Amino acid sequence: MKYLSKKNLIILAIETFLAMLVCSTGFSEEIRHYSSTKSGTNNHPYNDFVKIASAKVPTIHLLRPKRRISVFPGARGFGTETEAGRGGIIIRVTNLNDNGAGSLREAVENREARIIVFEVGGTVELKSNIKIRDPYCTIAGQTAPPPGITIKHYGIKIASHDILIQHLRIRPGDKGKTRDGSWDNLDALQLNSGAQNIVIDHVSASWAVDENISTWAGKMDNATFSNCIISEGLHNSVHTEQPHSKGLLIGPNSGNISILGNLMAHNIDRVPQIQGGNNVIAVNNLIYEGGEYEFVDFTDPYLAGPVNAYFESNLFIDGPSTSAKHIFRLDPNLHPESKFFQQNNRHFNRLNHQAPVLTKDKTPAGIQVDLPPVPLLGIAILDVETIEAHVLSTAGARPAERGTPVADPVDERIIQQVRTRTGKQIDCVEGCANSAPGGWPIPTKSRREFTIPINPNGDRDGDGYTNIEEVLHQMATEVE
Repeated sequence: MKYLSKKNLIILAIETFLAMLVCSTGFSEEIRHYSSTKSGTNNHPYNDFVKIASAKVPTIHLLRPKRRISVFPGARGFGTETEAGRGGIIIRVTNLNDNGAGSLREAVENREARIIVFEVGGTVELKSNIKIRDPYCTIAGQTAPPPGITIKHYGIKIASHDILIQHLRIRPGDKGKTRDGSWDNLDALQLNSGAQNIVIDHVSASWAVDENISTWAGKMDNATFSNCIISEGLHNSVHTEQPHSKGLLIGPNSGNISILGNLMAHNIDRVPQIQGGNNVIAVNNLIYEGGEYEFVDFTDPYLAGPVNAYFESNLFIDGPSTSAKHIFRLDPNLHPESKFFQQNNRHFNRLNHQAPVLTKDKTPAGIQVDLPPVPLLGIAILDVETIEAHVLSTAGARPAERGTPVADPVDERIIQQVRTRTGKQIDCVEGCANSAPGGWPIPTKSRREFTIPINPNGDRDGDGYTNIEEVLHQMATEVE
């Protein structure tokens, strides 16, 4: 007969106790999974619950384990089974202030599981970056009244897990500085060490001094960037490593990353750049006027380890400033166990069309493979011939409002420039010779009450999504 260890007996007792709570008719709350789901860890699902239950903390959130579902219907990619703010408190953003009661910053900095909704639309002029330090957070930009929410002068940094951000515009511009007084790392959106199970969907990120979007500064895992516009990284601007127009950087040891259905436009470099220690899926993306050298480069300057990458049905279109002759570049510093698979990627090249993949003399042999080294995770692959029309109609924050009086003029201009093969990279937002056409949009402000449904954290139809999430999904559909 095999005897259980003392540790296993304790775990079994805790599981039995939790199961009794779930079955109790008087227990209406749900038992939250507090364990980290980072791949490669060996955590038992209730290990973190034990730590929290034994610590001196004011609140313990108990949530019932549910079947695994996407964070919103149709979400695919790494990390999209996150709960985000499901089951948490609901926080209303009621003003456009940088900080204080009713501000976005105060809502983000709340330490409880939370769903953030908006009763105001307009521009939030930040005085410093907003940093998400605590987990289980949903930021539902689709709930804002038209014209939606634009974040100006600074960006958002994510240093926690289980986060969903939808329908925001983030535009740092060139007027803010980081805390150390430099311009480096002034991104629109940056994922930092500890970021895990992150979904960034229908976000417009532009006018950053460093990358528009990056994963950087430590280990992270499981992130998806879907249906975003990543545009006009500032080129000859104020970055210390001039010039520096960069689109999307997947830094070392970022783990599993999905890049799905995005538009990247008017970025000179890193569209995207993939560094070592990553597994990357990139499908159904449209890249316009990018690539001073090549559009996509794979490199491992920090010797972080192999890259496994799957690129399919991505469309690359030259613009007036494009000089790249190849789509992909595999650098000599790549780990020899790296695997790269690509098919059905198309390059509309007005210059000299050459082979899609450029390898250097010392690039390790065997990196290009015939089978995908990364699972597709149920992601639908579109015909590359349909990518341009699809992405231009769906990418970015609140695409359904384009062509209406409340449309965002920056995203509208970018879309039109892609369609007409016009436009160019810019150096500043305003005040230089090569500035953004139209500069900063004239800010408008709007207000609309957000009605919280009865029993917001219940599940009226039993589909796994809470009643408040059903409202968020409907409001997202209306602006998409």
